[in-house]
Amino acid sequence: MSAIRKMGRREFLARTGAAAAGLVLSVPLRQALAAAPARLEPNAFLSVGEGGDVDVWVARSEMGQGVRTALPMIVADELGVDLGRVRVREALADPRYGQMMTVGSTSVRNGWEPLR
Repeated sequence: MSAIRKMGRREFLARTGAAAAGLVLSVPLRQALAAAPARLEPNAFLSVGEGGDVDVWVARSEMGQGVRTALPMIVADELGVDLGRVRVREALADPRYGQMMTVGSTSVRNGWEPLR
């Protein structure tokens, strides 16, 4: 059995003050951590997970110009990640992606800037 230790008034106030401050600060910190997104999404085209996996939403059709290869390669190069960690996702019809037309072989020419 441990011996009972006497605590002075100043030590008691210091310890209870520190405990109260810890409780007061822990509630907003827990709320902030719970509200923090698990993924970084700087724009509609790009999403980076906590583990470093990257999703690229391609809003253009693949019609032989290599858009589903070129755009993920651009993202991998810009972020300095292995190309194997970049997944291509098909963008659904949404105004966030702008005009979703595949014309004039401009998919890579016009699509690389939002990904940079």
